[in-house]
Amino acid sequence: MATDVTKILAATGGGLAYAGPTATPAPTNSSGALNAGFAELGVVSDDGLTESPNTSTTEIKSWAGVSVKTLITESAFTFTFTLLQTDARSLELYHGGSLVANNGVGESKIIVKKTQSNIKSFVFDVLDGSNVVRIYVPTGEVTDVGEIAYKAGEAVAHQLTLTAYPNAS
Repeated sequence: MATDVTKILAATGGGLAYAGPTATPAPTNSSGALNAGFAELGVVSDDGLTESPNTSTTEIKSWAGVSVKTLITESAFTFTFTLLQTDARSLELYHGGSLVANNGVGESKIIVKKTQSNIKSFVFDVLDGSNVVRIYVPTGEVTDVGEIAYKAGEAVAHQLTLTAYPNAS
């Protein structure tokens, strides 16, 4: 097999993150326009997107103690990213179940309530020059958030971890 350095991706162009209702039609390719139901989530921090697989297995052994099969007993994927943009979309994802009002002129009001399930579809575009890797999560939900620091000289950042759920398609 020959080495092809053009297939080494580095996300040099950063990336984009989108969310929409689960009924939003899926992307049909890696570079075409998304359905209008997907809304861009804004600027993602330079930490980028971290995809984390989590798989648990059980080994089946023969009478002689030799492993003869491995069963996958659990499988999950999470995606972690940090939004630097503070607007209604980022606040609603971070404060799941809370009421967010935005008057459109830089003012937001959050009535923090108990976190509630908020299942959505997500799309991540990883960009490297003309190369695009599009990751589509048809059914996912924010299941963990990082702390927010309101500090002089630093962006207010919203770290989100979403869990991808099985989908019928």
